[in-house]
Amino acid sequence: MNAFWGDDSWKEVAYEKSTPLFGDVDLEKVLNPRFAEAFRQRLKKVAGFRRVPEPLPMRNPNRSVVYY
Repeated sequence: MNAFWGDDSWKEVAYEKSTPLFGDVDLEKVLNPRFAEAFRQRLKKVAGFRRVPEPLPMRNPNRSVVYY
């Protein structure tokens, strides 16, 4: 993933910290649309692309999202 993203900052985007009842810090995976939007913003800000369309979900025949 570091090679795809360009560095290891994807970890900050992909996981949210949460504090459960007993005080331990848990990492929870963010939803795919949020991660796809973060990649879109990275293409604009870091890579310098002027126009980056919103991510489109690609669905299988059962209407489940396969990828963006």
